Amino acid sequence: MLILPFAVVVGLLAGWMTGGSCRVLSELRFHHSSLVFAAIAAQAALEVPGIRGWPSGVRFAIVLVTYLVVGWWVFENARASSGGARFGLGIVEVGWALNLLAIIPNKGMPVSESALDRAGIAPSKSIGLGHLSKHVLLNHGTVLRALGDVIPLSWFRSVISIGDVVMTVGIGLLVATAMRAPAPENSPVMGPESLTATRPGDSG
Repeated sequence: MLILPFAVVVGLLAGWMTGGSCRVLSELRFHHSSLVFAAIAAQAALEVPGIRGWPSGVRFAIVLVTYLVVGWWVFENARASSGGARFGLGIVEVGWALNLLAIIPNKGMPVSESALDRAGIAPSKSIGLGHLSKHVLLNHGTVLRALGDVIPLSWFRSVISIGDVVMTVGIGLLVATAMRAPAPENSPVMGPESLTATRPGDSG
């Protein structure tokens, strides 16, 4: 989704304009990042032609598991962080939870057909061919309709949810505040290598 890279760019600009440093940002590390890449790859695989024909229950289980993995990852890294990084990740977690609230009862993320039209996307073709792999069309039986993908962004050719908006704000704040934070030393968020680092004189 293009809006998330857009949030990173806005965060970089905001951090730079407030005296932040990309060097500090480059030193930010997260635990278990491979899990996020695996979850993204699993969701992307749902659009592969051979997998599009899998039973809807199996596809929904994959979506649900990948969402839970990402949610756990955000929570754990927020807990291990401090200051602006914790605040930004906390906002991301709120947005993630809002999306999950819409996904679970509807067996997928509800997406508005009219919003897809306004965004320049053909609804039936996109969902039928798996281009919106985790989505179901919003209808009168949809639970928590307001939390679905109902916000069209024609310039991105995308439809997003309130949860996506919240996550976008969180990502922007995370980037901007991390650029202004002091470079962490021996912080849990710095990854496994920081846990084995020693100071001069410690070896004795």
